[in-house]
Amino acid sequence: MTASEVHSYVNYLRSTFSLIEELQIPTIAVIEGAALGGGLEMALSCDLRICVVFKDSPKNFVGENALLGLPETGLAIIPGYVIGPMFNSAGGTQRLPRLVGKSIAKELIFTGRRIGGRDAMSMGIYMHTNKLLFPFLYFLHVQL
Repeated sequence: MTASEVHSYVNYLRSTFSLIEELQIPTIAVIEGAALGGGLEMALSCDLRICVVFKDSPKNFVGENALLGLPETGLAIIPGYVIGPMFNSAGGTQRLPRLVGKSIAKELIFTGRRIGGRDAMSMGIYMHTNKLLFPFLYFLHVQL
């Protein structure tokens, strides 16, 4: 991609994630497995984040195997910049501190540390669901 194409693409992602964040209906990100970089940025733009791993039935519905993070620093990319200061990120570096506070957000962003489901839940990035939602979410998963 050229610098111009990258700029257009990142602007498109940012506006899409902002649109999701501003929807007048509740939005739920169901994270199955990993949500790294843009995947986590999209999830952060939703009202609720639920981490799940579907094995073979709603009874095996757990989120502890999730992996979340903004790994850009591990790739020598500064989050908030793609190629120089004129290219902003898709919003994860702004949304994460609103959820977990500045200190934790800075630690995750600066180190690029990937966190598991238990840590993400204790930080407030996602929450477990009420067991009443399991059959509904499992139905959605099967339908997709």
